[in-house]
Amino acid sequence: MKKKVKSLFEMRHFLKKAGKVPGELESEKSAYEPASVELIRFHKDHYEHKVIRESGKLDASLDSGMCNWINVVGLSDIQTIQELGNSYDIHALTLEDIINTDQLPKCEVSENHLFFTLKYPTYDQKNDYLELKHISLILSSHYLITLQEGNKDHLAAIRERIKNAQGKVRHKNIEYLFYVIIDYIVDHYFYVMDTIRDNIEATEDLLIDEPEENHIQEIHLIKKRIVYLRKYITSLIKSVNTLLNNEMPFLDENVKIYIRDVYDHTIHINESLMTSKELQTTLLELNMANVNNSMNRVMKTLTIVASIFIPLTFVAGIYGMNFQYMPELEWKYGYPAVLGAMLIVALIMVSFMIRKKWF
Repeated sequence: MKKKVKSLFEMRHFLKKAGKVPGELESEKSAYEPASVELIRFHKDHYEHKVIRESGKLDASLDSGMCNWINVVGLSDIQTIQELGNSYDIHALTLEDIINTDQLPKCEVSENHLFFTLKYPTYDQKNDYLELKHISLILSSHYLITLQEGNKDHLAAIRERIKNAQGKVRHKNIEYLFYVIIDYIVDHYFYVMDTIRDNIEATEDLLIDEPEENHIQEIHLIKKRIVYLRKYITSLIKSVNTLLNNEMPFLDENVKIYIRDVYDHTIHINESLMTSKELQTTLLELNMANVNNSMNRVMKTLTIVASIFIPLTFVAGIYGMNFQYMPELEWKYGYPAVLGAMLIVALIMVSFMIRKKWF
């Protein structure tokens, strides 16, 4: 059976790195997939996009008078990531955080870069599968590097927005692009929250319409998704708060105004998750009540049946005794008379229970 949400306790990277040299890069995937590297250069009146395979050539292509966005898709290509680290003086421990897909969202500032990593939520509606993709951003004075997990470019919509000069991106600096990407990723959590709320409402309808069924699997899936998201949202709130409340050499105050809006969104998402967790607890209690009621109905039916047959068993027990002198044993109509008496007793019991509304 395919998992519908990534396990909360998977820490493959940390287990593999236990006892090894810090900063030593090692891909989590056994199969090698070459990374896709592209450079987007733009300003108000110019846009340029090129796909680059050899990351070592990027450094010579950057123009400090323009916004340079280096977008890398694929984290299993260790050689390409190592070349990027060498070209842009990225610390080995930062590179390790980049390829570690279990890494919690974090924000770090160094002498040359601002490092920010978070999770991009993806939901496959057809297979009902939720997953968070690891995305890292490295911001400097005139360039931004994004590194994405998997083989799909989740930031293609932003590239098209820049290409078509939509919004303010072409009129702003590279720091504004940094904000736009984070805001774009955070906004996708709202789609996931809508899905979770729809699942909660659908499960609630099932609990009401089908109270005799046990829907613990649906409720448990909702719980896993909420805990899975809160695990990363909590760290994301701290990371965005770090952007706001600390001196960032690569982030001016004008962009911090926009970052504050992202912070509000993360708080909203976290509160929605808390509300969803309370609703999930309510669903669990309702399901438990339905299971108990169903069990009580079964026990009630069995009790009614047993109550009817207790006097019948008593009569049958009396005439099942092996005494020689029992007057009814020699009577011609003894057998049908006893059966008739047992039937009358059963009807009286049923009539009494109907009047008491035990059925």
